[in-house]
Amino acid sequence: DIPVPDAAVQRRIIDASDELQATATLAARTAEELWRTPERRTELVRRVSRVAQPQSLGDWAQELPYPLATALWACEAQKANIHAAHDQLFLFWEATAAFVGTVLLSALDQDESLRAIEMETLRRAMAGQHLSMQRATFGVWQILTQRLGRRFRSMLDSDDPDERARSEGLFAGAPAEFVRATCSPEFTTILGQVIQRRNEWKGHGGATTDLVLQERNSWLISQVEALRSLFGGLWQDAPLVRAGQNSFQDGLFTYDVELVMGLSTPFLTRQVTVGTPMNTGELYIVTDGAQRALKIEPLVQLRSSPDSVKVTCYFYNRLHGHEARLVSYHLGTDGDVREESPTISDLVADFDVPQTGDASNDDSIAP
Repeated sequence: DIPVPDAAVQRRIIDASDELQATATLAARTAEELWRTPERRTELVRRVSRVAQPQSLGDWAQELPYPLATALWACEAQKANIHAAHDQLFLFWEATAAFVGTVLLSALDQDESLRAIEMETLRRAMAGQHLSMQRATFGVWQILTQRLGRRFRSMLDSDDPDERARSEGLFAGAPAEFVRATCSPEFTTILGQVIQRRNEWKGHGGATTDLVLQERNSWLISQVEALRSLFGGLWQDAPLVRAGQNSFQDGLFTYDVELVMGLSTPFLTRQVTVGTPMNTGELYIVTDGAQRALKIEPLVQLRSSPDSVKVTCYFYNRLHGHEARLVSYHLGTDGDVREESPTISDLVADFDVPQTGDASNDDSIAP
């Protein structure tokens, strides 16, 4: 006989082990960054010191962009119901994949020549896996984050200073630490593991007991913890904002912006200065004093509906003709919106593989 602790104790040991591993990974990565960028020593030490302070996922949600914060908070709110929590944890990961993918795609749009090259690669990659932006699945966002992340990393790590400056321009002056986390292979690895489990559990699984579901939820939460170890509070240094009124003086624009961060609405306001104009009411990632802000494509949107929620975030889900379907990842089925959107239609059409007149290519992308 081999004596082992009971199931509850084993689960606590596994959870603690996951937390220690996530902390060790963060500390090792931070030590590498310290040698690479010693001028950031104060910031890097502060990042690790935050790990020593207990913080719930609900607390971390306050440091995230609102589209992710609300989806994560819904996980916390429903954790007493293991079935609802299970579904919501996957919705949080869908929101995360779509949001990071949209940020990377928005960065790509800042450089027309680079976009022309990379879009061709993305089209062929999606067609090769029978995926289409007509239906923005987990797999679509995985391809986007993996391929664009790899391309941007190669630019960041280039020996050519012009190439490094070009990569910095894509993200409109956002801190390098934030850019590296957004483009990191660790992120795509975590996302790939979640997608694999989703396919196993939801696509090919049968009925599950409450105990199995609890174990699966614990695994999903451990992946959220790994995500927290990767990003921490980096979004605070590159916040999502909604542009408001502005003034122009001495060649600079000063904007009143809403900080679309955390859980509380109405959003806090702040003034930021940029060198080029922003469109009132649209979403941006902005660093105060930068030459410009990073405009977020309307694949992620804020709305004032339904009446029970002052501000709701919607994500592009699929396209039917010219009608876009937008979904909420914190309101469930109540958050479904369908409307014609020429802007989204144009964005999606750009992912279609150009036809050569050969009828055999007509089904190269699955509907």
